[in-house]
Amino acid sequence: MFFKCRVIVRIFALILWAFSAGSVLPTEEPKLQRHVVVVVWDGMRPDLISEKNTPALWKLAHEGVIFRNHHAVYPSATNVNGTALATGVYPGHSGIISNHDYRPEIDRNHSIDVEIPAVVEKGDELSNGKYISVPTIAELVQNAGGRTAIATAKTVGLLL
Repeated sequence: MFFKCRVIVRIFALILWAFSAGSVLPTEEPKLQRHVVVVVWDGMRPDLISEKNTPALWKLAHEGVIFRNHHAVYPSATNVNGTALATGVYPGHSGIISNHDYRPEIDRNHSIDVEIPAVVEKGDELSNGKYISVPTIAELVQNAGGRTAIATAKTVGLLL
């Protein structure tokens, strides 16, 4: 009887081993990181982007996404619209409501021009880093452990 039980246990163990050998998890392949590139040109006519005129930009657009029905949140105000794009909120919530602004803590006698780097840096310093009053998408990505890079020709881009 003892011998019969040993044989049954061994057969059972062999069957378990055979089934479990196929269920070993393969090493997990590293997940591909997704990269998002947002390209914004101020005042560029859409018909200027072509395979002939701008081949790299044309290729980037055609391998990605093109916004064909986009609208400014505030007409002809680059920094306002750029901030709306970078934060996802309207100007009334971001704190950037025009390209020229009255901020008495920066200049009591004149409106300030947000195109001047020293003005933007001073505003950010006086507001403890909250010149833009809501987090940008880049900040949210960074807070979640992601990496971001920003290349800009506008001073408000220094804050994004």
